[in-house]
Order: sequence, then structure tokens, then C-alpha cells
Amino acid sequence: ILVFPISHKGRDINIYAKRSDLSLSYYYDGCGPSFRLTNIARINKLSSKREMKIMQELETLEIKIPKIIGFYESDIEDFLFLEEVKGKFPDKYFENHRREIIKQDSKMLALLCLAGYRKIGFNDFDDKIFDGESLYLIDVDECRDLYFPLDTNYRKVLLNPNDSAKLDEFREKQKNIFEFALKDAIYRYRDSLTPDKDSQNYYIECFSDKIGWGKLSDQKINDLANFPENYMTLDSYLSMMSDTG
Repeated sequence: ILVFPISHKGRDINIYAKRSDLSLSYYYDGCGPSFRLTNIARINKLSSKREMKIMQELETLEIKIPKIIGFYESDIEDFLFLEEVKGKFPDKYFENHRREIIKQDSKMLALLCLAGYRKIGFNDFDDKIFDGESLYLIDVDECRDLYFPLDTNYRKVLLNPNDSAKLDEFREKQKNIFEFALKDAIYRYRDSLTPDKDSQNYYIECFSDKIGWGKLSDQKINDLANFPENYMTLDSYLSMMSDTG
């Protein structure tokens, strides 16, 4: 990421230029195929263009993102140019703005679910900025397909309009995915954003309202905010599987 000042439409602003992100995964020593000359297992590239498209998609859903200034692409490299968001990490505002941050954060999570994305490390505040009024998602390079565990055949789900069984089955699974995303957020926020039952319940209520579930029963809210002793978030599970695979 490069940062530099410019004059844009009569304003002096700071620009963040983000280059494509390359991530490598490796075989453990002795575990790679014998024909490989290196232990590199996979190379994944998140292009700046893809990140821009994700940001544009989220913006249409009213998720606050940095203003997109421009995009550059060549045969060698590409850059996404974003205007700096003035503010601080949300946890710096907990004392006076906790309830507003809870409301906006829960709605952001719901909108990500409705867009079909899972934000790795959603509960880490290093990818969010609060300016005293609005909560911004400033980095989307860790957004992944929310439905990848399902391996859903959407063609079968939608092909026959007279057979709603497969669609109903998908909707039930979809609701479960949304609920797990919500539970993971509450679980991770217990020591930061939502440390008590009142704040957890408010987070759940705001999420439910935005996702379209309406008012939940007290029993349902209680179920969403309670965790077994061995509860594991999806991020933790995937991290563990990557370390032991």
C-alpha cells in the first residue's frame, strides 16, 4: 500500500494506492509432490480490479467504504486508488459511541451476508474506521464466498419452479449460515464491542432487523448469545485445519 497527498477537486487529500495481493501457500516439508521443484502449493492473486468490484458491490448495499478515486491496470501491475477515511479504529470510540458502533457493525455484517461474503477477521478492527458518525469498511481483500462450504448446485435449486423442496432446503441452510456468522461475531466481540448481555442482545436485534428476520423471541436471542464450552468460530476452525492439514 502506497500513501501520498494530492489535490483533488480543490481539496487536499491523502490517497491510498493498493496493489494486487499475492498470497502463497506451501506444502509441509516432505509432503509435497515429488515432481515439484519448490514447496509452493498454490499461488492466489487478488487483483485490484476484483477488490474494486467488491467495494462497488458493497457500496450499492449501503456499506460505507472509502471513496474510489481511480483504477490503473497494466500488463505488469495494477492499483486501486482510494481516498483516506478520516477517523480512528472503532475501539477508540467505545466510551461514547459503543451503541452506535454496535448498530452499524451488526448491520454491516448482515449486509455482507446478504451480498454473499464472509469477511475473514470481521471482528478485528484494523479493517474498519469510525469517524464519529459512520463506520467504514476500508479493506475487502479478505472477503470470501460465504457459501463455499455448501457447494450448492444453484441450477438444481432454481431450475424447476414447481418444485420448491430444494429451494426450501437451501433457504434453511442459508439461514443457518447467517446465524453462525452472527454467533461467531458475538463470540469474538465478548471482550471488546459486546461485553455484556444487553450489548449482545442489541447486536442481535439490529442484525435480525437488517437481515429481514424481524423481532426474535427471547429464547432465540438467548440461544444466539450462548456458547458451549468448546465453541469454535469458522475462522478458528479453518485456521486450525490449515495448520494441521
